[in-house]
Amino acid sequence: MIRLREVWVATFFFFLCLSLCGCLPPGESRLEEQKDPNFLAGRSRKMAMDFTGAADAFEKALEANPRSASAHLELGLLYYENLNDWAAAIYHLEKYLKLHPMSNKADSIRQFIAVCKQELAKGIPLASLNQQVQKELEKMDKLMRENTELRHQIEQLRMLLAQRGVASNFSRASRDPASPMPPRIAQTSPTQGLPRVERAGLTLSRQTAPPATGSTTHVIKQGETPYSIARSYGVPLPSLFSANPGLDAKRLRPGQRLTIPTR
Repeated sequence: MIRLREVWVATFFFFLCLSLCGCLPPGESRLEEQKDPNFLAGRSRKMAMDFTGAADAFEKALEANPRSASAHLELGLLYYENLNDWAAAIYHLEKYLKLHPMSNKADSIRQFIAVCKQELAKGIPLASLNQQVQKELEKMDKLMRENTELRHQIEQLRMLLAQRGVASNFSRASRDPASPMPPRIAQTSPTQGLPRVERAGLTLSRQTAPPATGSTTHVIKQGETPYSIARSYGVPLPSLFSANPGLDAKRLRPGQRLTIPTR
């Protein structure tokens, strides 16, 4: 009998220590978390559609017990489903998974986190883009212009070399009386219709007219950003902003019209 009493006393003190250290089994721990007055108030306000008040109550429950997985879950779902605060939803849902990794809701919560990250990325203003990314875009635009310019110069060099080759053939024929007369060349220039090239040593002057410029109009749709619009039209970001003075990336609204520069 004495032995049995000692066992009961030891068991009582064992569970007492576990409760004081916050090491109760997960089921019992969550039940205790959900008995917190602030937690209960949060659920009540959520049912009454007072989502902001519910968030405040759950935050107070976390102040009392920062390791309350139940409060983190409620807050994460509240920010995800009702308040559309994607960053806060990600924080609380990830906290819940860390505190309760074996939850049967873990897969669904990871999907919620992925959706929140996508929505968060859509809302990043242009001004906060990484400066290195902007520099790379500007560098790419510059390289494309230089590439077009080089193509024009190469074409002019080919025309110049062709003209020099014809002149050299005439010169050799005039110095060699035994050689047959070269066929008569028509008065029409072989480069008629092409940009005129004037030779002064190896200096070329291009007299082609500049490419025509114009613009088109784009109507903004839900979820679009200046970056996505510029990318879909193949237009550099600086050009898009130059064509639309006063454009604010943070205040785009569906139905708003943008001028898209074209070349």
